[in-house]
Amino acid sequence: MLTVRYDTWGLRADDFVLDAGAGFRVEYLPNVVNLEIAPYPSTDVLAVGEALPFVDGAFDAVLSLSVLEHVPGWERALAEMTRLLVPGGLLVLTLDVELGRRSSGLSTRDLRALFDALGARFDVLSRTETDVPP
Repeated sequence: MLTVRYDTWGLRADDFVLDAGAGFRVEYLPNVVNLEIAPYPSTDVLAVGEALPFVDGAFDAVLSLSVLEHVPGWERALAEMTRLLVPGGLLVLTLDVELGRRSSGLSTRDLRALFDALGARFDVLSRTETDVPP
């Protein structure tokens, strides 16, 4: 179970947010859609990250917190998450990987190259900077 402070990333109370791989959430927010592959009590939508069942530009922000490194088709999942963002939307992506090392075929070098190709900013933050508890 993870508690997330959505305001950490500058999200507003009225932003429509997808939490992709939400897990079990103890706090339910009406503007956040909790997406999971497992039917937790807090799950709103059951789906896999490689095929998200929403229209283009449906969300102001998409969160993927410590999820993508577990997805075999992470490149497709990342493309799906970016597809769902409104122009200028925010993608918050945290990973549990060691810098420069691969985990499930995913490395920070891979992500940096992919974000560069998308023309998006890619910042590496430490755990303390994300305000997400371990």
